[in-house]
Amino acid sequence: MRFNEFKDISLDEGPNDPHIFKAVFMAGSPGSGKSTIARMLFGGTGLKTLNVDEFWQLYKKKNKPGDYEKFWDLYTQKEKPLKANKLGLLIDGTGKNPEIMKRIKAELTEQGYECIMVYVNVDLETSVQRAKARARNSDSPDYGREIDDDFIKTTWNRVNAGKADLERIFGDGFYEVDNSGDPNVRPIEKKIRQWLNSPPSNPIAKDWLDQHRNRPISSRPDVKWTRGQNRNSDSSPPKNDPEQSPDQNQ
Repeated sequence: MRFNEFKDISLDEGPNDPHIFKAVFMAGSPGSGKSTIARMLFGGTGLKTLNVDEFWQLYKKKNKPGDYEKFWDLYTQKEKPLKANKLGLLIDGTGKNPEIMKRIKAELTEQGYECIMVYVNVDLETSVQRAKARARNSDSPDYGREIDDDFIKTTWNRVNAGKADLERIFGDGFYEVDNSGDPNVRPIEKKIRQWLNSPPSNPIAKDWLDQHRNRPISSRPDVKWTRGQNRNSDSSPPKNDPEQSPDQNQ
């Protein structure tokens, strides 16, 4: 990923995005294998990933200094044009704070999105072992990351304690995958793909599509751009929220 990759998003992609107005939340403890499950379920779909961790990984790869305030700034810059154009989203976090998930889901729903959550379950021992293995693997994007066993355990406990709340928040749109061993996504894959490929049903989304399809971008009143920047106000997780941290965000 280039530093300016998210600045080159085509504004015409919005109305033509096959998964427009769809948002998938990934949740699970560090080391649960969310990325693996996401590839199995959503690989090739073109959903746009939102994960503050990618900026930590990018800065590390480029040997550039950075802190999480900077990473959240970059996250926000990437998030704004995606949401302004209603593109299909894959939001990667832990879900350890259900209230944050509830707020983000409500904000997206108000914009016309339909949301589901894929919760990746894993036992505590596997969570710790995988997090450590990734940090030792030179081919892993997490290579060199400092792993605090107590932090992983605390996060695992919070994620699991909040599972019931997440189920209530997402209702029929809550899906769980056990990834402690060999994961089996087939029981949920067909249903999720059918949902993902269905046309938007939210009335707000339908109105937006009626207004924006077959219209030149210069005539779109809700999209005002300078190069690489969207000036609309779109909410995002607070960059300085102590509950947010890479790979354990949200």
